[in-house]
Amino acid sequence: MREFGLVDISRQELSHYFPEMRERLNNCQFNNCLHINEPGCAIKEAVVEGEISEDRYVSYYNILESLVEKLY
Repeated sequence: MREFGLVDISRQELSHYFPEMRERLNNCQFNNCLHINEPGCAIKEAVVEGEISEDRYVSYYNILESLVEKLY
């Protein structure tokens, strides 16, 4: 069985790995938006409008929740 190492990315970087999100990141009101419940979030708006698949957003959210933010 092959083991895979953990990817070292921050919670703020995760959305950059989702192309449909990456193209909208500059439209969020806050530049540190995690796309969960921040006001003016372009990603959440795109999910509501059907421009981003809800399944993809749920995948993003589940990965986001699994990432532990390093405090150093």
